[in-house]
Amino acid sequence: MNSPIWMPQPGPQLFAFRSICDITLFGGSRGGGKSDCSIGRQIDGALRYGSAWNGLYLRKNYKHFAELRRRWDELISAGLPATRVGGDSQSNHIRFTNGAHILLTAIEQEEQLEFFQGQQFTEISIEEGCQFPFFDVMVEKLKGCLRSPHGVPCRIFVTANPGGPGHNQVKMRFRLGKNGLPAGSVMRTPEGETSVFIPSSVDDNLILCNSDPKYVSRLKSIKDPKLRKMWLEGDWDVVSGGFFVDVFDPALHVLNRFVIPRHWDRVVGFDWGTAKPFSVGWYAISGGEFIPELGRELPRGALIRYREWYGCVKDASNRGLKYDSTTVAKKIIEIEKKYGEEDLLFDRIADPAIFREHDGPSISEKMAYEGVVFRTADNKRISGWDEVRTRLLGSVIVKDEYDIPELVPISDPMLYVTDNCVNFIRTIPVLSLNAIVTGKQIGRAHV
Repeated sequence: MNSPIWMPQPGPQLFAFRSICDITLFGGSRGGGKSDCSIGRQIDGALRYGSAWNGLYLRKNYKHFAELRRRWDELISAGLPATRVGGDSQSNHIRFTNGAHILLTAIEQEEQLEFFQGQQFTEISIEEGCQFPFFDVMVEKLKGCLRSPHGVPCRIFVTANPGGPGHNQVKMRFRLGKNGLPAGSVMRTPEGETSVFIPSSVDDNLILCNSDPKYVSRLKSIKDPKLRKMWLEGDWDVVSGGFFVDVFDPALHVLNRFVIPRHWDRVVGFDWGTAKPFSVGWYAISGGEFIPELGRELPRGALIRYREWYGCVKDASNRGLKYDSTTVAKKIIEIEKKYGEEDLLFDRIADPAIFREHDGPSISEKMAYEGVVFRTADNKRISGWDEVRTRLLGSVIVKDEYDIPELVPISDPMLYVTDNCVNFIRTIPVLSLNAIVTGKQIGRAHV
């Protein structure tokens, strides 16, 4: 570090500051010194490389830059050889006397990433990565902006707390949680790209703990236990704020795989996607009999998702495979033959979008030609998702004597999923209410 104005604290912040991986995630509990570390890395690069340094700092919207602007002003007042230019609701520029430059700007929509096409940056700081529902796409597109004609090392540095519309994408990319990799493990792609997750903890931020000793107590006093675990412990396996988070319980709804009785009715659900993932889900309707592998019965009429094909790029849950409809149809037939189901009758239901004609046969017609015939689904989002909640709760809708519908609880849920359907299990808990109201595929509502 060339400047005494900012110094990393010992521990995780120092490790994150020194990380030379191509992509570093510094995240976990609140108050862990994540944002200050990203500022420190930008300052170090600016002072070290001068006019060859061109940094980029991204947040979801401009109002979230308030604390960062205050911190930059504090450092400049303390002697940092730079000036900040820009107002509260616009891009800001940090201009150093040695010619280094850092751009602070907001990205609210995926389409805004096109603004950076043709530009080059030495370090890209993505603040609160879980707040971006298009996190994976953003990282991939910004990689093309990492270059330096002066030989400056170029990297991406991400900060994040658990929770938010991009939670699953961050969790998958960095393999977080109890089933992920140990913290600090360096991942390397076949192309040689390296990435690492360095956990942050408020207990490691001695400056904050000493100057505001009640901050940890305030985190501990949060009444919502899930929010408390996310913000205090940095727990990546806790989900908060999803539309189904209060009704989906893996211990209750996730079953071990079992042999589906052949006489059970079958349903296939299909949601189309090319640049974005498609989803094929195979369901069975319980006949109510005893299942030896489970040692129990499942309620008669319960829906069981027992197989899935989620068409996304490996380790990029929001990027589609870009398969054409004929390829997808042939693969569906191939999967059913593999499991000896080619002679079963499936009620196939699909997103209405595949029935639209655009100067030629529709997607549904092309798939029907291959032997995969769908009927149109009712894709009214609010009523459909409400039906999912009802089934997860184990309730039925009945009408009282005045013909007014009401929920009547029954003994067991009416919707289950087997443990091999990992994308359903991963996605359902974090689907947001905003995705229902606006129709935006936040967190991917395909499943």
